[in-house]
Amino acid sequence: MWVIVKMITHHTGVQLPVILVDNHSEIMTFQIEDEAQKMKTLFAANSDSGHEYIVKKYDTLKRN
Repeated sequence: MWVIVKMITHHTGVQLPVILVDNHSEIMTFQIEDEAQKMKTLFAANSDSGHEYIVKKYDTLKRN
């Protein structure tokens, strides 16, 4: 399973990772990496604030 992480830069300069959710506030997941990559490309193209989007495998997400 794959998710999209939006990297938001805080005003202090720290990068904050935010996992994207759907319209039901559930984590937006993709079964196929290519589907997640296509959606990531759409988000990046439509971003007017220049945020970075990253596709991550769901089971590799770690809390620091």
